[in-house]
Order: sequence, then structure tokens, then C-alpha cells
Amino acid sequence: MRGDVTTGDATKGDDATRSMTILYLSIGMASPLSMSLELCRRLRDRGHTVTYASHEDLSDRVGAHGHHFIRLHDPEPTSPIRLRRALADGREQCRRRRASIDDDGPVRLLDAVKPDRILADVEMHVAILKLIEPARTRGIPLLLTMAIFPVHPAPGRPPLHVTDPPADGAPGRRRLRRKWRRTRLERTHFEWKQRLARWRRLEPCPTVGYFCFDVDDLRDVARRHGVDLGRETTRRHWLRPFMYTRLPVLCWNARELDWPQGSPPEELPQNVRYVGPMVQRPRFAQDHSDDLDEEFRAWRRFDSERGADRPLVYASLGSFWAGDVDLLRGIVEIFARHPAWDLVLGLGRQARIDDLGPLPPNVLALPWAPQVEVLERADAAVVHGGVATLNECALLGVPTVVYSTGFVEQHGNAARIGFHGIGRVASTPHDIKPSIRHVLEDPAYRRRLDALRPSLERYAQQRVALGLIESAEVLPA
Repeated sequence: MRGDVTTGDATKGDDATRSMTILYLSIGMASPLSMSLELCRRLRDRGHTVTYASHEDLSDRVGAHGHHFIRLHDPEPTSPIRLRRALADGREQCRRRRASIDDDGPVRLLDAVKPDRILADVEMHVAILKLIEPARTRGIPLLLTMAIFPVHPAPGRPPLHVTDPPADGAPGRRRLRRKWRRTRLERTHFEWKQRLARWRRLEPCPTVGYFCFDVDDLRDVARRHGVDLGRETTRRHWLRPFMYTRLPVLCWNARELDWPQGSPPEELPQNVRYVGPMVQRPRFAQDHSDDLDEEFRAWRRFDSERGADRPLVYASLGSFWAGDVDLLRGIVEIFARHPAWDLVLGLGRQARIDDLGPLPPNVLALPWAPQVEVLERADAAVVHGGVATLNECALLGVPTVVYSTGFVEQHGNAARIGFHGIGRVASTPHDIKPSIRHVLEDPAYRRRLDALRPSLERYAQQRVALGLIESAEVLPA
């Protein structure tokens, strides 16, 4: 498979496609869930039926979008060993660990749902490893979905968590090779810290739940369920603890937003494909709850009362940040000093509105903002570098100011936005104010976004993701 958009399977047999039952295994994180709901909406519009499954309770969110939901039950965590009865506690830990590894909950899903296709978040490792062999023997294609950019190393390609641009030439490539080596050493160091922490907690044999990223636990799961990790995965990628090498991986991003191809052209691994951004439009009205309805109404009131010629800026640090209230206060202060600009501030439920102090009339702070709806009206956005938000801004034509919080891959995402000229990277909080002014006043950002948008929309128009799912084949033995 190549890294371009077009595919012979993407539009093949549009009228003859039979209805299929899709089983989607979700890790439960907010951003991947939103993107998966857009993919599943497209599948449903094609006449397919989708059933979600997760160890997290997603019934309300999934049900609001018209999909069935099945809960996967995680094992109860083990307790630390008490020294006075170490032998009995140790035996109990081992027994519960074996039971969690032997649990065939994902396999029972196949009997209950009888799917024609299985989709799974790429980090749903325990469920994936338990399903590889049963899916193959039952003739069910298993595909993985990945919210982040491709993670494979290549000449001149930096790791996903650094701010470096791609390198062209021997000195730059040597520098990036050193960063890749350091990344692998940090992975090894982290894994040994995990092992040591188990013994310090007197918990050498914990149960293995679905939200598991420990390589030792996953090796045990793979061994018990007949999966050869050396054949199915590789550890020479950026993603911790490993990446799959044979299962098809659908990357919810656009090739046009990644680094440019090298010379000779850099190819993705054969099993990885860009399938374009997955952005729900509209999204907020479908996520029903009384709190969300009130926040949506507050946004509508604020939007109706502001002047039509006033610039609107959206700001959010996502739902995984550490709660830097001082940074939020600083953003509010920028707009207090510029009353001609309007701000909608989404807190991601990581801070309280009261923590921000008195708000000027041109600022609306919401615990959970209707992000897509606000971005459809916004002139600029101040964001943290999460890939879902950046995709939404690019697809909706909103110039961005990216102040990366350094969480997971945000540095690499910010570097891509700056490289393509569709936003500015704020290295410090003091850079946010001039960056906002720059993207609001310079029309070049809008022009570049307008030129980019047709390429991003083409993935959905050509049904790249749907074509790959519908034409998927069973993993060979």
C-alpha cells in the first residue's frame, strides 16, 4: 500500500456493497472516540451496522449516535502482598493474574455480535492480541485505527514527540538517528522503572486489564493466546510499547499535513494508510446531557450578542493537560487588554471557571466547549497541539496558535503546523499574544488553509477509509 490518497478499492462497487456488521473496540479516550464516531457514522450511512465495545462505560455517548454498546469488564486490581501472609497473597495474585490473561471476553464478543469486520483502536492491545487468532480462524478481517501521525522511523524523519523538522543531509540525519536511539533507550528505562515499581508496591503479579501498556504483561497475553509478537509487532517505532506490522492500520490523518516525502520518496509501511481527518460536523448536538445542553446554549447566547465584525478566537488545552490555571489566566488577560477581540475558552473539565477570576464581557469560559461549532465561526484558535483539534482547525480553515503542553506527540504536531504555514508555534506563554495578532492580521494563513482544504476533503469524498474496510482481507496465517 502506498501513502497517497487514491485507491482502486475506495470507490469500487459503491452500489453493490453488501451490508456488514462492524465491531468497534474503543480504548475510551475522548479524542479517538470522537474520531471513531465520525468513521462509524460514515459506515452507517453506507448501510452497515456498528456495535461498540469498551472497558469504559461509553453507553450514553455511543447510544446518542445510534450505535449499540457492549461493556467489557476489567478484572479487579490485585492488592499489595502483606508480609505476614506473603505466600497466600502471592498465590492469590498469581491466580487472579492468570484469570485476567485467560479471560476470553473479546472472543465471546465474536459469538454475540457475529461481525463481518473488526475495528480496534491501535492501543487496545489486550483485546487485539486476544482476537488476532480467533479472527483469522473465523475469517474475519481485523483492522486497527490510529489517531496520531505515522510513528515509523525513516531517514530524516524525527520522532513524533520532538519539535525538530525533517532533516535533509548527512549531519541532520545523524542528529535524528541519535534522537531515535535516545527514544529507544528512554523506552527501555521506562519499562525497567515499571518493573521496579511493581516490586516496591509488593505487587509483582498484577491483573492485566484492557488499558494495559506494560510490555511484560502483553507478552504474557500474547504467549497465552498463541500470538508471535516478534512476527506481528515491532519495537523499532515511536509508539510505546510496540506497533503492529501485519494488521492493517488506518491513520486518521492526511498525508498533506505530515512531513513532505523525502528524496527518494519515503513510503509508509505496507500495512499503514492515511485515510484523512475524521471530524464530526455537527458534533455537540448529538452528545446529549443537561450540562452539555446548557453549555451549548451559553455559546449560542454569546455568539448572538457579539458584533459580526469582531474577531472570534477559540482557546483550549484539551482534556488531558495538567491544569495550568496560570496559563489560562494569562490567556484571559490578553483578551481583557484587547476588548475588540472575543474569546471562547474551553476548559476540558480540567479547571473551574471560578479559578480564572473575574472574566471580561468579551470572554466566555465553558467547562466543556462545543469545539467544532465554535471553530466553524472562529477566526483563530489557541490550542495545545492535540492531533484531533489540529485536524478540525485545518478542515474548517481556522489558523492556529499552537502552544504545546508536551503531552505525548504534541511537540511533533506543532512542528508540522508551523512547517506548513497554517499556524504559528508559541514557544513560551509570552509568544501567545503576538502570535494571535499575527494569524488574525495576516491573510496568508487563510489562503494556505483554503488551498489545503480540498485535499483534506478528498479523503471523505473518495471514501478511502470505507473502501479499505469493505475490501479488507483476513490476516494470513
